[in-house]
Amino acid sequence: STPAANPVEANGVCWVEPQLVCAVAYREYVAGRWLRHTSFKGLRDTDPAHIRVPSGS
Repeated sequence: STPAANPVEANGVCWVEPQLVCAVAYREYVAGRWLRHTSFKGLRDTDPAHIRVPSGS
């Protein structure tokens, strides 16, 4: 089932459980929760259950 509070109808979507956590550098966090000019910095030894996406406007 979808983890979203207000699910959107999407055919062919398969939700999965996160298994890896990575470090990402970025220049800007813009409205709509998008990261601009990102770069992958590597994998982290962190439990995915402890990761939260910052809420912002």
